[in-house]
Amino acid sequence: MTNINPDPARRCRPSVGRSWWERSVDQATAGYDVPLPAFARGAGAAGFAALEVAAHHVAAAERTLGTGPLQHLLDAAGVRIARISCGTGVPADLTVPAAAWPQALRRWNSTCALAARYRHHRAELTVFVPRPASPGAGLDAATLTRRALELARAAAAHGIALHVEIHDPFHLARAGWLWESWRAAEPAATPKLLVDTATYAVVFDDPATAIGALPVGSVGWVQVADVVFDAAQGPPRRVLPGTGQTDWAGVLHACAAVGYHSALSVEVPCAAVPRSAARTATGGSLRGDSPQPHMESDVTAELLRRAAAALTAVLHSVDTGLETDDAV
Repeated sequence: MTNINPDPARRCRPSVGRSWWERSVDQATAGYDVPLPAFARGAGAAGFAALEVAAHHVAAAERTLGTGPLQHLLDAAGVRIARISCGTGVPADLTVPAAAWPQALRRWNSTCALAARYRHHRAELTVFVPRPASPGAGLDAATLTRRALELARAAAAHGIALHVEIHDPFHLARAGWLWESWRAAEPAATPKLLVDTATYAVVFDDPATAIGALPVGSVGWVQVADVVFDAAQGPPRRVLPGTGQTDWAGVLHACAAVGYHSALSVEVPCAAVPRSAARTATGGSLRGDSPQPHMESDVTAELLRRAAAALTAVLHSVDTGLETDDAV
């Protein structure tokens, strides 16, 4: 794990009540295989207002329903597409082989056009810098910067902003410096950082301090998930917010301190909240046979309700902590 020592002058603790945050959810929380219409309806019913969706799911829903009918469905569900994440070769991450990069850029332009159809939703794009298979095997900073800026310029030409989600510990420890270099090189189309709270909890000894050390204005999106550290059970486990060991008051204060006051997006792959458990809650079968479509819709809705309840509980606990602090 990594230690970060921010400027003490920036360690303020602004108020971060529940009304600050838009409720959002990543498609992984319902299941990567859940079609966008079912995900949208379930998310809206659970109280979420914004969605993170894979680009290929948006494209598939447009092919099936048509762009206009899909947008009407989203409006009826009370949700917007806030983030479009990019699938394999689009590129999903910035580490595609050098020989494949020109083709990835061509596909990227079509993804930008897709996102532009949801500009009225304030849709933006996300790319990924994964943890390398071994230390030192990831992209060098110069290549990471060049590729991020190429993608950001292409997105900006469509009126779309880009966010970069960094999981590589080497680059994550230097995320603030990277962002400053991006801003200096491309002030008109600077990518922003996507903060994944679970990744920060795994990489840093004090995730709140690490987030609070980022430059003001550098954070464009925050994904929330808790982490359980238990050596007896293997690697850290990603779980619903409030069910792990994260200091949520510290993390949310840190996000606010760097100027972020937008959405909190729950991203806990549904394997961490087993569909079998959700089927039990909805009266579904636990056998190995294929559930009926209406049953799977109920399961999706239950998974999303659980995610919404977990996020609400975290925000309530932070509010309660603020009230207690004010009373002391």
